[in-house]
Amino acid sequence: MNKICTKCKKEQAISEFTKDSSKKDGYYSSCKDCYRKRLGITKKDPNYIPKLYKYRGRQRMHRSLMEEHLGRKLKRHELVHHINGDRLDNRLGNLQVMTHAEHSRHHYEEIKHKFVSNFEREKICAICNKKFICKSARSKYCSEHCIYVSRKEYLKKWVSKNKEYLKEYKKKYANK
Repeated sequence: MNKICTKCKKEQAISEFTKDSSKKDGYYSSCKDCYRKRLGITKKDPNYIPKLYKYRGRQRMHRSLMEEHLGRKLKRHELVHHINGDRLDNRLGNLQVMTHAEHSRHHYEEIKHKFVSNFEREKICAICNKKFICKSARSKYCSEHCIYVSRKEYLKKWVSKNKEYLKEYKKKYANK
């Protein structure tokens, strides 16, 4: 039985198409080669295993590879982490068994490092002109004392600008 690929327009054997039960004929509309091209997968590296699934009950390929490598079934709390982040790169050197907790901790540290490195930079205090390492994006002051001084200066400026408003306010609420 043959089928025509919608991408390359070639008529090919049905075995060149991946199964998909949601389609009318039970196969994807594009052939396996066109699918690989779309994903940017090449066959140059013999260790590169691009399949997401190994057709053994729809188990993910990286899990079945790790089970074969370990010689046992993975436990429910274990998962397989791709070290380089490419989920299609299923080489054994790129796979690592972790618990869910370890995996969450690993990615939390990765994200935390990115977040902290964006904001930890050297700044100059707006009050005392000392250099300090800023831990947040909006920090202007090196210490609580400099924050206190800045608020005091702000209040002095505000009072000098709004003297007439304050006089009216005192007259209005002095009698009450």
